[in-house]
Amino acid sequence: MRPIESFWRLYEKISEQKSLDIFYEILEKLQMILQNLKSTNTQIPYIYPHLHKKNSEQPLFDRLSPNPKTIGKNDAKIYQIQNYIDCMILPGIAFYLHSLYRDKESLKLYKELESKNTHNSDFWSFYGDTLWHNRFYQEAYNVFMKSNAISQNPNALFSCSKMLLQLLDDEEMYMEGLALYENRLALIRDDKKDLVFSMPHYKALCNALKADENALRDKVIFVISEQGYGDTIMFSPALAKLCQIAKKVLFMPQSSLFRLFDYALESIKAKEPNSVFKNLHIIGSLPKDTIYDNKDGKYEQKELEFQKQSARLEYGFDYVAPICSLPYLLKMSLDEWLALPRPLVPIKREPKSRAKNPPKIAIFWHTNSSGNYERFKRDCPLEIITNAFINSPYSLVSFQVREKVNGKLEDFIVPTFMQNRGENLKDWQDTFESLSDIDMIISIDSALAHLGLSIGIPTLVLLPLKFDWRWGNIEYPKSPFYPHAHLVVFDSNPHDSKMLKRNKSTSQKIRKIADEILS
Repeated sequence: MRPIESFWRLYEKISEQKSLDIFYEILEKLQMILQNLKSTNTQIPYIYPHLHKKNSEQPLFDRLSPNPKTIGKNDAKIYQIQNYIDCMILPGIAFYLHSLYRDKESLKLYKELESKNTHNSDFWSFYGDTLWHNRFYQEAYNVFMKSNAISQNPNALFSCSKMLLQLLDDEEMYMEGLALYENRLALIRDDKKDLVFSMPHYKALCNALKADENALRDKVIFVISEQGYGDTIMFSPALAKLCQIAKKVLFMPQSSLFRLFDYALESIKAKEPNSVFKNLHIIGSLPKDTIYDNKDGKYEQKELEFQKQSARLEYGFDYVAPICSLPYLLKMSLDEWLALPRPLVPIKREPKSRAKNPPKIAIFWHTNSSGNYERFKRDCPLEIITNAFINSPYSLVSFQVREKVNGKLEDFIVPTFMQNRGENLKDWQDTFESLSDIDMIISIDSALAHLGLSIGIPTLVLLPLKFDWRWGNIEYPKSPFYPHAHLVVFDSNPHDSKMLKRNKSTSQKIRKIADEILS
């Protein structure tokens, strides 16, 4: 994580508003210290630092510049504190103003601080985020590039990639967005021990493709998942293109997704043995690796200690590819993305009488999956959804799962008028099976939304004001990756008491879409 962000995040676990208050308190105290230093900043004789050197040995700048006779005794401290305020505290205030939806104030402050942060790469990266979310796209692009020019900044380039993929004006912008999206790999945190990712393996793959664009043909490719469940589902069409190129594809999804993909692939192969996925294998443990021996410059197959207990040791591989990198590495067009199948099967529904069985709507409204690293929470107040179905003929079913927060299961109450299926879900195959009698899904931006859209269940996705790039541009939300998704943006600013009142029209939109789908 960036040093500046790490400092700012120390306070964010409390709340954004409390964090902002703390930063204002720090600013006030530092300004008092500055005032005191300035009031006692008496002049003292200036001691020339190169006084002991001959004139010819002194730096040219010092020889050409007139030396001051006196200097303030506190000048150095005053400079350090003022620089700390300009480059750390005030940008932190701008950061939290943006998080609190006070964007005009945030942009004004960032603008005032530009001249003080000409060499502060992180400042420009955060500034770019605020410009992007306020639809100053060209300015944001320039600022992201400036941030990276000052110092290589994968955060800035990753943000820029998401902005380009959200705008998706043309194929060129799409391809540039995919290329910049690779910068996410430099940001994988060390504490993500459950992820299987190796930068040397990734670089070896990129170098091979750079030398020969057909390097993957007739090879065994090991595909890993390095992001969230929803990402794995969304990017899974790329497996179809890879299967057309490679000899064999070994796909290792997250453990909670293993049964979902494994059972689906069994079903696909049983129904259509010569499908595009005939050479795809879902694996649940690591295959053999090819370890590079630096001594003689040859590749040698070695069995790592943790692999000795693997049930899949017969599988070796030539290259490793993160699933979210496949569209970029395979130069997959957006049209291909939409046309290629996913290794999932549509849900089977039994015919039923609406009179005896009222339509069921799956509900998902809250997640902790991104923790404190997500600046704009995706959560939607449950009341916005339930208000839409007062006196409705529909049955609401909760798919809310208790997630672990700081090692403990979170505590929340599912209303008694809802059936609670989330309580018994252990993995995504359980979820898939529990959706068999569901007629519609209403969910925030979540893996459940991705799954519903991928298996043919009409899905309405509730989006916050500053939503993710996958769902289209801010002005006209329409997902290029899920054209059939129903999208509703709700007023997600939670920092005043009128949020529910402001979202009365949101509840009405939800009900209208549900009636259209279920009528």
